[in-house]
Formats: sequence, C-alpha cells, structure tokens
Amino acid sequence: MIRIFLMKNFNQKNLKFTKKEFKNAIQSAHKSYSSWENKLHCPFFKGDIYITRSGWQHIMTEQRPKHQKFWRAKYFNYIPQIIAKTTTVQKETVCFSNAGKIHIWSFVSIEKGNILEVVIRQIGKQPKHFYSFVYKGIAPTVIKAS
Repeated sequence: MIRIFLMKNFNQKNLKFTKKEFKNAIQSAHKSYSSWENKLHCPFFKGDIYITRSGWQHIMTEQRPKHQKFWRAKYFNYIPQIIAKTTTVQKETVCFSNAGKIHIWSFVSIEKGNILEVVIRQIGKQPKHFYSFVYKGIAPTVIKAS
C-alpha cells in the first residue's frame, strides 16, 4: 500500500522571509537571468527557446505580490535545467489577441521536493520564448506502508 501525504493549507504568504533575504533572492535571480545564453535548447520542441526581457518583466512586475516574487526568485536557477530536460507538456493553451494567435505551454518539474512550473510562449510566428516561472509549493510525500 502506498500512502500520499499532501501538505495541507500550504500558502506562500505564511512562509516568512526578511527584507534582506528578499533583496538577495531578487539580485541572485537577476544575475542568473542575465548570465543565460540568449537561447536554451528544449527537447519537447526539438528546438530553441529564446530568453528575452519579457520573461523577466512578466515575473518581476511591480503588480505581483512580494511573496510571489520571492519564491520565484528563490528557485530561479532551476529554469534552464527544466527547459533542457522537459519532454512532456503539462498544459497547452491557445488564445487570440491583437498581436495574433498566442500559444502557451506549461512544463512542471519537481526539483529537490519543490514543484516548479516553466511557461513558454509564442506570439504568432515569432520564436518561442521563456515567459514565466511559478513556484507551486512543496511536492507530496510518498510513504510506503507494509
């Protein structure tokens, strides 16, 4: 028998961090983002994903709550390896805007017990680019019972 224990009432707002931890996490994430090549190979697309300013701006916009920025920044370094190893899409969405057809793919990965989601976007026939990153929480714990 396998029992799965989920973390109940997980809420990022409840996990405290200091102003210094917040500042350091944002600085580290920005340094990491700036160091990436302008594209990363993705096996799911059998091609490259471009790294542009739109990804950083989307993630770190002032309209986003501080706790969301912190948790995204804290696990930011996992983005290149998730893109580099992903072979299965979690969710695919198509919508339309004045810019044309917008295609969005979400890839979820568990890294060191944390559930992380990377979002890739394509507007019209433009190249696919990294668009967003979400910290989804702590992965469930699986305990085998006899």
